[in-house]
Amino acid sequence: MKLPDFFELHIEKEKITEYLLNIRHPDGMSKANFFMNFGFTKENWKLFSVNLIKMCYIYEIQDQENTNYGTKFIFEGKINTPDGRNPEIKTIWFVPKNDNIAKLVTAYPL
Repeated sequence: MKLPDFFELHIEKEKITEYLLNIRHPDGMSKANFFMNFGFTKENWKLFSVNLIKMCYIYEIQDQENTNYGTKFIFEGKINTPDGRNPEIKTIWFVPKNDNIAKLVTAYPL
């Protein structure tokens, strides 16, 4: 199943620069090492953001979980990377109840 067309996808700059690409973040450091190994940097965070969003339009939803607070969507697939090796990753997005903006929760290697 594809992501519904009425959803907007949003990634806050801090989600990438202070979490996914932050080697000092206690939960993000292993993710940062992984993504930086493929050429992503804090300076090119917008490229990382665009490529994470593109995945949601290329790949189908792998899993969906409805909660009292909203819906979680999980995507798996290859992400385009600056070095061209394009590893497989998993991304998790959350859409609050009565909203149409899906925000990135996390991304990590498969």
